[in-house]
Amino acid sequence: ILDVNDNIPSAEQLEYTAKVKENVRDFEALRIKVTDKDLEFSDNWLAHFDIVEGNEDNQFRFEVDNRTNEGILIVQKELDYEQMDLVNLIVRISNKAPFHSSVPQDYNAKLIRIKVSVLDEVEGFLFKPSKWLVSVRESTTSKTVRQVFGRYHAVSADTGKPSKMTKYAKDSDEANWLVINPETGEVTFVGVPDRESKYVINGTYTATVLAITDERNQVSTSTGTIVLSVQDANDNFPKFENSHPCLCSNSKSLNLTAFDPDGHPYGAPFSFKVNSNKKWKLGRTDATSMELIPLIDLWPGTFTVPISVKDYDGNGHLENLNVRVTDCHDTTMCSAEKLFQSNNAFLGGGAIGLMILALLLLLLVPLLLLLCYCGGGIGGKGGFLAIPVEPKGSLGNGNFEGGGRVDTVVPLITPADHLGMGRKAEAIARRGAMVGSGVMVGSG
Repeated sequence: ILDVNDNIPSAEQLEYTAKVKENVRDFEALRIKVTDKDLEFSDNWLAHFDIVEGNEDNQFRFEVDNRTNEGILIVQKELDYEQMDLVNLIVRISNKAPFHSSVPQDYNAKLIRIKVSVLDEVEGFLFKPSKWLVSVRESTTSKTVRQVFGRYHAVSADTGKPSKMTKYAKDSDEANWLVINPETGEVTFVGVPDRESKYVINGTYTATVLAITDERNQVSTSTGTIVLSVQDANDNFPKFENSHPCLCSNSKSLNLTAFDPDGHPYGAPFSFKVNSNKKWKLGRTDATSMELIPLIDLWPGTFTVPISVKDYDGNGHLENLNVRVTDCHDTTMCSAEKLFQSNNAFLGGGAIGLMILALLLLLLVPLLLLLCYCGGGIGGKGGFLAIPVEPKGSLGNGNFEGGGRVDTVVPLITPADHLGMGRKAEAIARRGAMVGSGVMVGSG
């Protein structure tokens, strides 16, 4: 004989009480013993609990002990004594398996009432609210904005009032936009609000604040979050993603895309206009792109095309695009060299190799000079030949005009001297005949 679920489970009592401390969760608050006449340990015997009233915030749940068939009331969310000190639950009991057809569908199940008392605990200080929402408008200039948001207090979780023993300080403020008064908790924005800042995510900037309370010889710290909404302003105008686009000489058009960091209505859709130009015209456009069509056959080179681009709010400017036209060799893929786009020139590997080779040659020249022998000696011996010393020549004086110097002093000549002078004159005459004329002989 197989058992069917034809018996209705029942609890030992119809009213229960439980006590739970505030700020605890995953706590077993109560056990309810259930009896059932069906086959023990089967689904016809195991109980099932439904909380039909009092659990609107889903703070409680029931589990079943399969060995004892007891319902276990679990606190799955923290309770707050200051908000609710008593919770009234109404519970209905059934089985894990559905009832047999012999059990009337409109049977009158007895409901169980549970009173849960929340016990107060001494708590610290908390920021109220835990997330404070404030806003600031984006600046269209570079001027510093100073705006007082107000006071962000940490209050006692028991009394709801702030403490005079609390000090405030910043915890995280990546952009360094906020200033907090350590005594009063007053928060002031000081900076240049920029919605396009890298610290702003989806228009929101987040910072955290600390409250340090030293009361009753017990120090507690709490954290509050400031969520700053940066309202957008039209502080940017659209620009082309590539200001030096490349176009094949055999292409029929060039697609250009613009971007604007501002959001709607200060961004896309954009409006485009090709300013009076006989070489180019505007083709198809969409929210962010345009088609540039050449009106003449293009030759390789760079063409300056003035194009006006404006955002949805009408903010824009005239941008001169330097369109590079190149020969793509019967293809539509532009492969022009883009050195003109680079601010940094560089040398290729071949050029660097030639420079190194030239440097090595320059270093080898002095070595070659040291090993080189210039000239040759007698008999095949190396070395330099000495330059012979030429004898110094002497030329006699000739072609004197006149009789030379005149001796105006009249000497006293003795006969003996006269005889000596005669002999000297003969000797001079003979010498003159040997060396030639033109030699002057002076007296002795």
